[in-house]
Amino acid sequence: LDLQAALFGEFADIKSVLFFTCAVLLALALTSTSRTAAARLPIFAMLTGSCLLEKTLAAVFLRRGASGPASAADVEALVAWLWLLRKATCAGGLCALCHAALCYTDLGLHGSPSSTVQVDV
Repeated sequence: LDLQAALFGEFADIKSVLFFTCAVLLALALTSTSRTAAARLPIFAMLTGSCLLEKTLAAVFLRRGASGPASAADVEALVAWLWLLRKATCAGGLCALCHAALCYTDLGLHGSPSSTVQVDV
């Protein structure tokens, strides 16, 4: 089980790096317009918090010490929690993106002469 835990650790690290790399690139692409730019900081904050929480969960579930190496049940529980955390992070990021897009106000249109209507009397 020691070999299994070591292999899982390496595989999980590779998947985490791949997930967060794709998430950051997707966040940059989706928040590149002025309409969605306000969502960039909340999305990056959620991704940073998710990364820190993933590492904390891995330390808790795969702890070593007097209890010995992590059991298969601990590894399965960790995988379930990681996927739940990633799904919650994606949902939160999507909510932040939708909120920024729906609450966007284009200030350039409100002050332009074409947006005002003049009535001759």
